[in-house]
Amino acid sequence: MINNREGVRFSFLKKQKCKVLILGDVDTGKTYLAFSLIKEALKYHRKIGFLCTDLGQSAVGPPGCVSFKVFTRGDKISSSSSLIIPDIIDFVGSLSPAGVEIFHLASTKIVLEKALKQAEFIVINTTGYIRPIAAQSLKVLKIRLISPEVIIAITKRRELSYILDNFSKSSITLYTLKKSVKVKRKSKRERAEFRLKLFRAYFKKAHSLSFKVRSSYFSSNMVIGLLDREFTTLALGLVKRKFNSRIEIIAPPFRGKVSYLRPSSIIIPESL
Repeated sequence: MINNREGVRFSFLKKQKCKVLILGDVDTGKTYLAFSLIKEALKYHRKIGFLCTDLGQSAVGPPGCVSFKVFTRGDKISSSSSLIIPDIIDFVGSLSPAGVEIFHLASTKIVLEKALKQAEFIVINTTGYIRPIAAQSLKVLKIRLISPEVIIAITKRRELSYILDNFSKSSITLYTLKKSVKVKRKSKRERAEFRLKLFRAYFKKAHSLSFKVRSSYFSSNMVIGLLDREFTTLALGLVKRKFNSRIEIIAPPFRGKVSYLRPSSIIIPESL
């Protein structure tokens, strides 16, 4: 069984129904912990859900989305840098929650509601966006929205105190772990290269499509969301060319009919 660094055993792993939310700054080992919890929890459960709300350094699915994946005992589970194909995605259209906080919360709620129909035990990964105060307020709102039974906070010092103090008297079980000295810091370049690697893998088997558009918001190399009439994200697309009133994109195979195209702030600087 996984222990935290103070030797407290995570007994919640045996619970039939549980939402476990992981908090921490950037480069604190949140993703590694998430996959470790999933592997351990699968000793007691037939399947475990993983909800990834990290937009920039996605552990599941392509960047810019809130994504969900169900893991079973036979699955290979690893925190490697390869793309994990999600069961559910909702396109936010940004690599950071900053400036799109409402959309990020909405996507989290949408995916969580669908996820709870597929798994009773869910591990939730979050972004390292904890500064400034707006970021901390976003985390508080996200916790209230998700209503987890357990929060595991990975700390360097007291950077999560404002967030955690809001729930010190709640029914949520709080665990605090110190950041491991083994966790390596990633540079901005390494983060950008990781995102590009995920996008390359996502669009590897893409096919070409074209759509008529009225908006001037679309531009070449922009990642866009392909939505159905219920605003469900069917897939992501990459704009290759804009001409007259049409755009030519590439997208992986998907099911459903596209009713809406959602532009974004995500521009891939080089050809895939």
